[in-house]
Amino acid sequence: MKRISFHLVIAFILLLQGCIKDDLPECKSELLLSFRYTLNNQFANLFGSEVHRITVYIFDSQNKYVDYISEEGSQLTNDYVMHIPLPEGTYSVVAYGGDFNTYSAGELDRQMNSLNQTLRKGVTDINDFRAELKNIKGAEDYLYPIHTPDDLYVGLATHAVSAISNKDVTPVDLIKDTKKIKVKISGTNFINGPLDVYITALNGRYQFDNSIDSQHGIFKYTPINTILQPNYMETDLKMMRLVIGQRPMLVIKNSATSEIIYQENMIEQILLIPKYTSQEDIDRENEFVFEINLKSNENRIEITVSINGWKITNIIPDN
Repeated sequence: MKRISFHLVIAFILLLQGCIKDDLPECKSELLLSFRYTLNNQFANLFGSEVHRITVYIFDSQNKYVDYISEEGSQLTNDYVMHIPLPEGTYSVVAYGGDFNTYSAGELDRQMNSLNQTLRKGVTDINDFRAELKNIKGAEDYLYPIHTPDDLYVGLATHAVSAISNKDVTPVDLIKDTKKIKVKISGTNFINGPLDVYITALNGRYQFDNSIDSQHGIFKYTPINTILQPNYMETDLKMMRLVIGQRPMLVIKNSATSEIIYQENMIEQILLIPKYTSQEDIDRENEFVFEINLKSNENRIEITVSINGWKITNIIPDN
């Protein structure tokens, strides 16, 4: 068995004493993080061009909350590395890119199913951590965003290591959780009344791994901009993530008569397009444009639907 030299032991002890006394940089332990946003339709790293603020929440090896740190400004380039002084160990990091002004992060009160925005160091468990779109309860028990959602980029890194003289940078890959939806409706003249366009979806609150918290309420997203022209209507909406397995419903209704003109699961409709076959394909897309043409067919409405230029179906509603 190899023997450790007495002189080496003494030298190591003296080095540690020097670290403590002089607080040398090479003696500090730190966590190093880099950030990438490549899951986009440009197939390039757009972190430096699109993300101007990054906030990370840190949890220790026991999944308990440690602290958070936020950086913003021109230093957030593709080459940016975040240095976080932390005791040696392994950590999980939940990252949010964007201003985060229209969102809240906190600890879930499981009894009340509500969010406590105070995170308790050493107490809050990562499995009770949530981020949600700020909202108010409105008609029909829907939750309405208080403001139009800011662009939100979300990432997770597990087994991120803090060490002395650390050279290992942990990459954090980001997903954009917000989607632009444009709805173009032609053939509106024969509809006897104004049209109401909205989206309902259970996608406003997220767990640490960016999965949807299904115990939260259903959001109703309404237009942020509308253009009305003869025989034509165009609306812009902004919503949270479109996730396969969920049921986000795009609804077009005659607001005068409450007659439903169009009501379809957006995910199911998008997956009819050959270009979109997986969650990754949907996450890459920043905007979905629904072109809906209405025409009369023997006193009934016939609907032709295209999404992002792909004609997918003709629909003749039951009513």
